[in-house]
Amino acid sequence: MKKKFFVKSWQFFKLVTLLIISLFVGVSCNLLQNQGDEETADQHIPFIQGTEDIGQPSEDTPETDDITSNQLVINVSDGSPQPVDIQRVSQEYGEPLSDDQIDEILTRLPDFAIDTEEQTDFKFPDVSLPPPQTGEIIPESFPNQSEN
Repeated sequence: MKKKFFVKSWQFFKLVTLLIISLFVGVSCNLLQNQGDEETADQHIPFIQGTEDIGQPSEDTPETDDITSNQLVINVSDGSPQPVDIQRVSQEYGEPLSDDQIDEILTRLPDFAIDTEEQTDFKFPDVSLPPPQTGEIIPESFPNQSEN
């Protein structure tokens, strides 16, 4: 009984030690990440709307005196949906062409030039492929119902 307690307490000790180490590493990483310049902590990034205003600061952009040349300032705000007018196109129904209309279209086409020198008879292969051979018949169906 004492041996089981010792094993369980050892596992508990390893778990607690692992949690303490991971907590320490997480806090250390967070401190290192936030250890930047105090000036860059509150960066603002301007949002320029429309193509006519490119290069011009928007109303929400902070004064340029507050921004150094190596900072990027972006302001993000909620947008509003743009209404879209949808124009439905009616479906047109066609009628089949009559034989006379088909003949009129075909008469407008140029004559199909047939070069008799380029015409050849169909060339059959010298040796035909052998017929397929029968294989072993497998009595199971595909896919196998017993695997499901």
